[in-house]
Amino acid sequence: MKFVLSCCRLAVFLLVSTVFLSLLATASISATAPSEDAVENLNNHKMVRVRLIVPAKYRKGVFSKPRYLYVPPGFKISVFAALLKSPRILAVGPDGNLYVSLPDSGKIAVFKDKNHDGVADSARVFASGLVKPHGLAWRGNDLIVAETNRLTLLRDDNHDGRADVRKLITTEIPGGGMHWTRSVVVGPDGMLYTSIGSSCNACVEKDARRGSIVRFSSDGDGSKIYATGLRNSVGMAFHPEKGELWAVDNGRDNLGDDVPPEELNKIIDGGDYGWP
Repeated sequence: MKFVLSCCRLAVFLLVSTVFLSLLATASISATAPSEDAVENLNNHKMVRVRLIVPAKYRKGVFSKPRYLYVPPGFKISVFAALLKSPRILAVGPDGNLYVSLPDSGKIAVFKDKNHDGVADSARVFASGLVKPHGLAWRGNDLIVAETNRLTLLRDDNHDGRADVRKLITTEIPGGGMHWTRSVVVGPDGMLYTSIGSSCNACVEKDARRGSIVRFSSDGDGSKIYATGLRNSVGMAFHPEKGELWAVDNGRDNLGDDVPPEELNKIIDGGDYGWP
């Protein structure tokens, strides 16, 4: 089975380890059936050291020498695509292709792995002219994009690999600030849950939507502040069986590497998670 993860502000982000490399890349992670011992290690939160698999065409620069990462038992990890400029969020589309947000260039890229060997065969621009696109979420054949100040729907009706439908969902999102990224997930209720980071490191916000998760109706007409006290919840996901919303939260800076500890929160309607 295949998993894909994107790098964030550091050079390469692969599974749960961050490696300081100068080349930005995305990675394809494939898992084999783990042994009973491996399952026990995983249950005990133990990780194993594995060598990064690098396809021949990428064995240069920072990938010219062996690289090692720590992953859950039973996993292996390989470079899927490289030479990307600041990739952020990944989302596999209904067509099986990998869509990647590129905020610095205002684009969404799409990668195809035609022979299913775990290495991208082609890349092209799916959409451009976006305002710092970050979060990506599929709703059927529609790709919901969280830009810094709005939600936009993209769709490829003629199947040429480029978005030919672009529809504005809402502009009721404060843009910019210290935390300019916006993430979005589609809930089991069809609503669009959008995280809006704080405008500062630690402050009392004038706009109540900052440092919160806002729920928008499917067409963007209605909205509600769903949860507050969340400084910057970049990663969000709904539990596939229970339908619960979970989100990580990045704590304030300048207090040390491990202070305050980062959070993984179960998000409930009306919840206040403490920031600032």
